[in-house]
Amino acid sequence: MQAILYVGHGSRVQAGNEELLSFVTKAKEQHPNIEIQECCFLELAEPTIEEGVQACINQGATKIAVVPLLLLTAMHAKVDIPDEINKMKKKYTNVTFSYGRPIGIESTVITIIKDRLRSAGFDFSDRRPKYEERKPISILLVGRGSSDPDQTSDLMKIARLVWEYVPVDEVDVCF
Repeated sequence: MQAILYVGHGSRVQAGNEELLSFVTKAKEQHPNIEIQECCFLELAEPTIEEGVQACINQGATKIAVVPLLLLTAMHAKVDIPDEINKMKKKYTNVTFSYGRPIGIESTVITIIKDRLRSAGFDFSDRRPKYEERKPISILLVGRGSSDPDQTSDLMKIARLVWEYVPVDEVDVCF
């Protein structure tokens, strides 16, 4: 039987964990034909990945699709979660595991950023602005520091896409 295991980062702030659980509740609705859907955390919160896998297996899962709920690809997505999955593969040899990708550079990410700018009072259309329509405004996207070049590159690409669709002079990135 197929299961989906959503893996969030986890936070010391319970409100952050509850926000992820709310997101997962909505995500589950997108897959009504998959009865077994659980959520767990990489660190700082429970249930752990091992506990999430166990919950899936206890409900009859023989195939578990692990979905990382991370924005960009960095060490957690490349190393930490796969390491945990490999431990589970050794422990549960009769269960097949597959691993998804972080959210990454998606149009919905750009839409969310644009919506946040609008909610902050910045008014603009959804079409690409002409050069003369650009305003002398800078937007700063703040990313969590990472030594991973893919994560840094992806955030720079997101910044470029925001610049393409928002009429400002520049969109900068910092960590």
